[in-house]
Amino acid sequence: MPSLRFRQVHLDFHTSPDIAAIGSQFDKKHWQQTLQRARVNSITCFSK
Repeated sequence: MPSLRFRQVHLDFHTSPDIAAIGSQFDKKHWQQTLQRARVNSITCFSK
């Protein structure tokens, strides 16, 4: 039986609110392009 190629990203955010300007330079388009180039099949996000 051939194996299936599956690429999953697991994001677990435990970022301290004491870190000033966290995420202020986040670029949505760059993030999307990175995920597409990496051929990600699934993303699991955990956050509080």
